[in-house]
Amino acid sequence: MQFYKVSAVASAGKTHIAEDVALENAIRADQKSIIAPPTRRCAAQIEASLKQKLAARSKRSINVTRIDRDTTGHVGRTVMDHLKQAAGAERHDKGEILIVTQAGLQQCPHFIGAGQWDLYIDEIPAAHANWSKNLPHTHGLLTDLCQLSQSDGAYARVEAKPGCAAALQRMADNRERDEVYHLYRDIVGKITSPHWAVSALVENWYRTISADVEPYPVNDPMPARYPLWLFAQMLPSIFDQGFHSVTIMGAAFDESVLAKTWSAMGVGFRDHPRICARLARQSRCAGWTNSDREHPNGHRLRISYCTDGAWSKTAGSKQVSPTDERPWRAAIMDTAEREWSGPDYLYLVNLADSELASERMPHGTALPHSPHGLNCFVHIDRVVVPAACLPSPEQARFMANGGISHEELVTAQHRQTVYQAVCRSSIRDLGCDRPVEFIVPDKETAEWLADFWPGCTVGAAGFFGQIWRRNRRHAELTSTARMRQVRAIRAELAQEVGDQAVCDLLDQMSEIRPGSG
Repeated sequence: MQFYKVSAVASAGKTHIAEDVALENAIRADQKSIIAPPTRRCAAQIEASLKQKLAARSKRSINVTRIDRDTTGHVGRTVMDHLKQAAGAERHDKGEILIVTQAGLQQCPHFIGAGQWDLYIDEIPAAHANWSKNLPHTHGLLTDLCQLSQSDGAYARVEAKPGCAAALQRMADNRERDEVYHLYRDIVGKITSPHWAVSALVENWYRTISADVEPYPVNDPMPARYPLWLFAQMLPSIFDQGFHSVTIMGAAFDESVLAKTWSAMGVGFRDHPRICARLARQSRCAGWTNSDREHPNGHRLRISYCTDGAWSKTAGSKQVSPTDERPWRAAIMDTAEREWSGPDYLYLVNLADSELASERMPHGTALPHSPHGLNCFVHIDRVVVPAACLPSPEQARFMANGGISHEELVTAQHRQTVYQAVCRSSIRDLGCDRPVEFIVPDKETAEWLADFWPGCTVGAAGFFGQIWRRNRRHAELTSTARMRQVRAIRAELAQEVGDQAVCDLLDQMSEIRPGSG
């Protein structure tokens, strides 16, 4: 299996050159192209750019169509109808361009006339996902229809039980819009898809089925310790469906989880000859020596960090210090608002912090939670990113089982999101000479970003400190946890003094009562 790749930093011009290639193919060779951006806003941006270029370059009419939730209520069905018409007698030999989001593309079970189309994936798709729900009583909606197979001991593949595939497909389609089915729709859609491999932690799966949820203490608001965890991996077959060519474009492509996991599955990636050649030529003309990994305007940039400790959602919720009761994420927001209250600035926060951010950063402009590819903020010079997009421990262990280290996963999931967010600013405008500043939570992310901008300045923000860890008593242990501790202590003692001596000691301790002197 062979795909093309285009690896270049944000603002290098990957998308514009891909648009040019698609237009040239349509005008000169009557070829058809699909451009698949990550979001609807990017899709609208590409549509406007293509139509503007077409009006300026050619008098010939070329069909440019955008299909997403802003243009139709049934994206997958509309795409399928469009492909069917494009393969018909009237249009099969005419060049055209179809713009559909990556999510919309995945709603198509197959592609009619795929051999006529060149597919350009704009931005690297997320090749992994995880799903976690507390289901002590309603897990049967899923577990009664599924079984585990192909186990490696710790993890196993989740598949439909014999005769249950149709019921799972109805749940995934959810045409009646059942609100309970809606909770399961995403993961069930992946279980039923031949292009996703869904796995479960074997012990966790059977604990869920047996209702072994080990309740928290009565005063704890959380209902159970053991939610059901499922992990999904995208397979290369999702794009290997007979297209004339497939090209995936993104920054630091070789560092992505998709590149690493698919390469291990035998997929070959090679540079797209036309797009990469034009990128190299364009970079040389601009004095850009390494557009694959470096931006040429680092001299304009200062990157500030607020702590040299590890960053996460948990760290962001911790109290700043014994005398400052604000959570860390709020303190970072306050820092940006205090230092940048004059001009506008951008910020990216976790969805749960949206309301807090709007209260504490009234002069800021919120970035979309998927900020990839947007060009509408290039007039803004400052960006703060209090968001934490880190993998859960369960997800990290699953990916490590497949050969992806925790550091690689953090880079692909968290640091790449921070990079995409800060690249929405004027730093992407090579003709601009205004100074730019980013504020990120932690030093590691700041230093990782600095590698993209040689010559930039990295230093502590005006608000800087260590993440304070309050000395707290351990939460009350459950009976199961207490027994584990007792067994561990007894085993250690037995190794030192022998089993009989331990038994005698425990017998003596059992005779001692409080207040007996």
